[in-house]
Amino acid sequence: MKNAIPRFGTKVPVPELEPYFLLDFKKLEVDGRWCIVPASDADDVIASLDIDQLNVTDVRMTQAQYDKLPDFSGF
Repeated sequence: MKNAIPRFGTKVPVPELEPYFLLDFKKLEVDGRWCIVPASDADDVIASLDIDQLNVTDVRMTQAQYDKLPDFSGF
C-alpha cells in the first residue's frame, strides 16, 4: 500500500487547525449597544430579556476572537 490512492471525503482530524475553526454566534443589539453570545445560548438569552426592539444578527468567528471581546455591561 505504499502508493495507495487517497480516498476523498474522509475526515482526518487536524488538532493544530482547531483554533481557526469558525463557530456560530448571535449578535444581539438594542439602541446601539450590543453583545455576542454563542448561537446555542441565544434563545435562552433572548427569552430572558424584556426588550421589544432587539436586532439579532448571525456572526461567525473563532473561539479566540470571541474570548477577546470586552465584557458586556448590559443594555
